Amino acid sequence: MKYGLLSDIHANLEALNAVLEKFKEEQVEKNICIGDIVGYGANPNECVELIRNNDFECVAGNHDWAVIGKQDIEYFNKTAKESVIWTADALTGNNREYLEQFELTKEFPEFVIVHATILEPDKWKYIRTTLDAHRSFEKITKPVCFFSHSHVPIVFKERERPEFSFDMSINIEENTKYLINVGSVGQPRDKNPDACYSIYDTEEKRVEIKRVAYDIKTAQNKIIEADLPRSFAYRLETGE
Repeated sequence: MKYGLLSDIHANLEALNAVLEKFKEEQVEKNICIGDIVGYGANPNECVELIRNNDFECVAGNHDWAVIGKQDIEYFNKTAKESVIWTADALTGNNREYLEQFELTKEFPEFVIVHATILEPDKWKYIRTTLDAHRSFEKITKPVCFFSHSHVPIVFKERERPEFSFDMSINIEENTKYLINVGSVGQPRDKNPDACYSIYDTEEKRVEIKRVAYDIKTAQNKIIEADLPRSFAYRLETGE
């Protein structure tokens, strides 16, 4: 089975379309979304509809839950709160109902997906260090856990002490657990502005983290025209 995995679209329609085209080229057999379809960007409805119409298996991100009132936004920063409020007002009823269906984790035969951490998925904590990874490895029952949330692609591998790397090609070894951050489609924060996605070929036992350029200028202009915080538009250029 060849899976296409993406996350943190954040209502960036141009980036999402670019990744979906790559999924077609890669002949992906199953589409996976690891949360945060909405937030920050200017096309929440269009992005939700693309995910729904392309038969994605999904879990919820903190922004997905926030815009439908399932997540307190008090811990969000000022501009993120503005985005949540704007998005909640913009979403159609059908798209709200779709987001309400998402659970926090979902298991597949070879892996599990979660937006933040498998340990406490509703706390929206980050996995950024080997200590964070160690705690999650103790909870994982599948060989691979795909996650996101930080918008930075990174790979943690279980050893006597967990190891990490920024490798873009990962061979899944027997009797070893992996935590793999698939990066962000619409708001990369690893200083690479290209949309990020991943392909998992379970027959070859290989995960590839990939990038694709997209029309950043159009995405920026839409954010500005929607009167959303301009910082959301500016950061698209630098991937920060």
